[in-house]
Amino acid sequence: MGHAFGLVSILRIAQATFALVVLGLSGYVANLYNVDTVTSSPSQINFLIFASLWSMISIAYLEVVPRFAARGKQCSMKQILEGEEDTHGEDRCSLRKKEEGP
Repeated sequence: MGHAFGLVSILRIAQATFALVVLGLSGYVANLYNVDTVTSSPSQINFLIFASLWSMISIAYLEVVPRFAARGKQCSMKQILEGEEDTHGEDRCSLRKKEEGP
């Protein structure tokens, strides 16, 4: 089963594009603060840089690992990065393992 280029892939590309735009603009503003003023850049600008870098790292993980890792091995990290919760007592990954069998 190959990775279909569907809605999720399009959303990931849009997410990466916006993260790159935010990184560029935030970096520009942080550079202005560091070069033109006596004070360093505000923590809000630094957080924007962190958030865009974290988005790019998580996108890379969510797109690359499922293609090269064994199925089901990356479930817990995928749930952490996507913010999924265990709402019915069992997560989707453990249900998937039960469906596949031993």
